[in-house]
Amino acid sequence: MAAGKAGVVVPATEPASEEALASLDGPAIVKARLHVQLGTGVRPPRLDTVMASTRPRRRRGPAEIRMAGGEPLLQELVPGSLVEVALIADGDGALLVEVHQVAELG
Repeated sequence: MAAGKAGVVVPATEPASEEALASLDGPAIVKARLHVQLGTGVRPPRLDTVMASTRPRRRRGPAEIRMAGGEPLLQELVPGSLVEVALIADGDGALLVEVHQVAELG
């Protein structure tokens, strides 16, 4: 991950393989490697991220992502607030839009 290489602390993330699912003991985040698949004909075009706190949900999440044509990942659950910043810049690097978001996980 680029963020980790840049020194940003990131949650442990791995492909949702059978081995990873079998060894998981506790809640995890289940998400697609690519959340949006526009123009591919895949439905739904956006694959949601879920907090999977039970074993059945941890197994169902990756299966649903695979059925929708995605590649599922398991990510370490980090308690607390999600703080996100999204930026859009033009071709010269000038900032066009900046959005900040804070969400409580739960």
